[in-house]
Amino acid sequence: MNSYIRKEKGVLVYAVLMVLLSSAATVYSSFYMSHLMDAVYAGNAGAIPGLILEGVLFIAVFTISDYLCRTSAEKFVQACSRRVREDTFSRVLHMNINTFNEDTSAKYISVLNNDMTVIEEKYLAGIPDIINDIALYVLAVFALFYFSPLLAVIALLTNLLPMFVPRIMDQRLKKRQDDSSRLMDAYNAAIKDAFTGFEVIKSFNAAKQVFQGFAKINRDVADGKYNVTKAQVFAFILCEVAAYFSFYANYVIAAFLVIGGKITLGAMMGTIQSMNYLVNPVNDFVDRMTQRSVAKASIARVQELLEKGKEDARPRKPVQTLFPLAVEHVSFGYKPERDVLHDLSFTFERGKKYAIVGKSGCGKSTLVKLLMLYYAGYTGHIRYGADEARDLDKESFYQKVSMIHQNIIAFDDTLRRNITMFQPYPEEEVEAAVKEAGLSEFVSKLPDGLDSRIEENGRNLSGGERQRIAIARAFLHKMEFLVIDEATASLDAETASQIENTILAKKDLTALVITHKLNAPILRAYDEILVLRDGALAEHGTFEELMAQKGHFYHLYHIE
Repeated sequence: MNSYIRKEKGVLVYAVLMVLLSSAATVYSSFYMSHLMDAVYAGNAGAIPGLILEGVLFIAVFTISDYLCRTSAEKFVQACSRRVREDTFSRVLHMNINTFNEDTSAKYISVLNNDMTVIEEKYLAGIPDIINDIALYVLAVFALFYFSPLLAVIALLTNLLPMFVPRIMDQRLKKRQDDSSRLMDAYNAAIKDAFTGFEVIKSFNAAKQVFQGFAKINRDVADGKYNVTKAQVFAFILCEVAAYFSFYANYVIAAFLVIGGKITLGAMMGTIQSMNYLVNPVNDFVDRMTQRSVAKASIARVQELLEKGKEDARPRKPVQTLFPLAVEHVSFGYKPERDVLHDLSFTFERGKKYAIVGKSGCGKSTLVKLLMLYYAGYTGHIRYGADEARDLDKESFYQKVSMIHQNIIAFDDTLRRNITMFQPYPEEEVEAAVKEAGLSEFVSKLPDGLDSRIEENGRNLSGGERQRIAIARAFLHKMEFLVIDEATASLDAETASQIENTILAKKDLTALVITHKLNAPILRAYDEILVLRDGALAEHGTFEELMAQKGHFYHLYHIE
């Protein structure tokens, strides 16, 4: 977090200067109060007009300096917070999919929302406040020595007590905040699951059960927040007890000094006023340090996320060529003890069209995800040309490769930006992709055409319309290699055939298509069909070759 603070040192320096000006104006009130009381006690009416003018000037300076202090402090907080949020979000976006899937999306949301709010309010906002507390304390000490060195020494000694509170409470507060953050992860996950699976919940009449689960998590969250607050209040009470002891001890001693003629009544009032600026900063300082202890858990979670994506941000090789694409003795499992793919070997050649078939769970989607650089933890080799897949620069890779996923995501934006994926494409290229994907009729019926709004997760679209959008995205992308994972599953047979035929007709395009529709006229058009069985390559060849072998594919075809 310190690196982000250093990046905003210019803003921080300005904020510190304003803090010092505001603190000086605040402490000056002690001297003003002393002058006023001495004038009143001495019956010096002639001094009153000057004191009135002095008071007006003091109020003006204090008001301006306080405004500049508060606004500059907030500018610093928001500048740091913006950098941290952007870096964290960027680091998440640049993770490989394997790294990303190590945590839930609810945790990422929680870190970017809840933890960043904690850091902003309890850590960053406290930096100008701590500087203000220190400045007030130092200036108040000078004021106390001016009025009475004896009272200054006593005040300094008694004000040491609250300083031990953060050390006592630090670990307890951090643990309770850790627990609270984990509960918030579960809370966010419960909400996300409920809203994402709303239709499933309703169709299975599970609303009551889902609510009961949410209610339990919500109670746990409330208890977790209560425990954090309870620890904070306890720390605050300890500070208050110590502060009151210091405050009243000095009151009594100051009264005896006035009675004994050691100091004037004005000096006593100035001392009392200065004590406020001595005691309050100590209380505030301890409170800020307590809050920083709470924020440590959130800082650790943000830091963990930044470090987690650091490996994926390291420089990698730019893609020289995609083909031949060689898969050599590749094995892979999402869990170490259970492989999904077993010793799989095959070579893909430029310009050819490949179909992957097999029963559900045989590893078809896993294979294409490995080829798309989603996961790096495989054994064996995946080589694009001479380069290992895990060593390639993903940005240059995805400029040449595109994938149409089985689960289509639509963004809360215009149809155009959903198709272009926020990239600037010429209008004629966009329209050509729309036509190839069979979207022209759909677009013509929309009130604003391509500029019509798509609602959250495409809820105003049918499954087939979402798939056509995904296909248009891929067609618009200038790819050399197209991977399709059951992308035509929600389309009618005629539209699906038209799109597959369009893909197969692109001579310079290498295509790899996962399909469950064992349609002979389409399958005959593929250069090669890969048949997976239990994570291994059972057989491969043309449609006619596989049918002649009467192996696994033959039985699959006839079962279908």
